Amino acid sequence: FIRTVRSNGRYAFTIDELINTLPKSSRNIRKDLDRLKEKGEIVNIRRGFYTILPPEYQNMGVIPVDFYIHGLMQYFSKNYYVGLLSAAMFHGAAHQQPQDFYVITKKPRPRNIVNQNFKINFSEKSGFPEWGIESKKTETGYFNISGPELTMLDLIYFEQNVGGFNRVITIL
Repeated sequence: FIRTVRSNGRYAFTIDELINTLPKSSRNIRKDLDRLKEKGEIVNIRRGFYTILPPEYQNMGVIPVDFYIHGLMQYFSKNYYVGLLSAAMFHGAAHQQPQDFYVITKKPRPRNIVNQNFKINFSEKSGFPEWGIESKKTETGYFNISGPELTMLDLIYFEQNVGGFNRVITIL
C-alpha cells in the first residue's frame, strides 16, 4: 500500500484508506502501522492521518509540511490557506525560515499540531476571504497559499501570533 501511495506521487494517507484497501482487520492494520512508526518509515501527524518518510528525510524525522498540508486539510474537511510567516517565506519576504508552519482556516480551527520535529499553527478567520488565495505547486501537487496582499493584511491582523509588530515590519 505504501509503495502504491508513493508511486502516485503522494506522501500521505489515512487509516480509512488502509482499511478500505487492505483485506486485513483494523486491529492488524494498527499493529502494522505501529511497527512502521517504530522503524521510522511513517509519521502519525494527527489521529488517522499518516505521512510516509522516505530515506532522504529519515534523518530529519519529518517531510516538509507543504508536501501534505492539502491532504491534511481535506482530511479535516476545512477550507484553508497557508499564511502569515509561512506564506511570506514562499513569497521570498522572510529573512529566515520560520520554525512553525502557519495555516489559516474557517472557524472552528483544528488544534495546533506539535511534534518534536515540527509545529503547525492553525489560526481562524470568521470572515474567510474569497480573494487573494493562490495555488502553489509542490512535489506532491498543489496547496492553497495567501497572495502577497492577503499575506500583508494577515500579518498585521495576526501580529500577536507571529511575534509582534517589530517582526511584521521587517517582513513587510
